[in-house]
Amino acid sequence: MIYYWNGEIDVEGNKVIQRHYLDHSSAVDSEQDSEHSLAVFETICHWLRKKEKFRHIKNIWINSDNANNYASNAFVAGTMLIAEQYSLALYGIFYTESQDGKNELDAHFAHSNIRLKNFMMRNNLDLDSPYRMYQGLTEGRGLTNSTIFYFHFERDLTKTSKTIRCNKERLSECCSEIFNCTIERNTL
Repeated sequence: MIYYWNGEIDVEGNKVIQRHYLDHSSAVDSEQDSEHSLAVFETICHWLRKKEKFRHIKNIWINSDNANNYASNAFVAGTMLIAEQYSLALYGIFYTESQDGKNELDAHFAHSNIRLKNFMMRNNLDLDSPYRMYQGLTEGRGLTNSTIFYFHFERDLTKTSKTIRCNKERLSECCSEIFNCTIERNTL
């Protein structure tokens, strides 16, 4: 989720903070390890820089559950280096208990799940693939204030060890080289 200020002030003189959700589904190689998570993070950073609405963002925070791939040293160090490559300052990574129902992300996930169930029932389908999830979330007008990414990763395991040997200047590029990546996205 992105929090940002677009210059809007409310009647009391306070900044009006906007929210935008980034959801993704991964096909082929959906193993959630630090390399996969770094590739997703890099893609999001790249998208932030390309999207006019978000180019002004300079500082970012990551909100994540406590999954091992997000808590690993490789992910923490990698996100800092990737953010720097995109002129973003990473202010922190916040870990929450996954889907405990107590935060905004959980509300977003609950809404997404209802949308997926309705999609499956309306079309008499099973949620049998990551692409089917993408279809369900982007059908019609999609989810409000959301961008849905569909990643098609094909990991080249012969390049995985390369990431470990990369210096600071090359880490972002090396993370990209691990994957041949095709991205579909629906921006609302």
